Amino acid sequence: MERVPEHWYVPGYYRDATGHSQAKQDLQDDANAVYELALCWRISSL
Repeated sequence: MERVPEHWYVPGYYRDATGHSQAKQDLQDDANAVYELALCWRISSL
């Protein structure tokens, strides 16, 4: 992962809807990438 944040911050939706959606999407993309790598590792390490 090339962009590790110093701290996790997702602004509240009603305070900053655009910032919230972007931060949420970034975290979701990172989580999906980690899951994909773990799954590949598990399948290939049998």
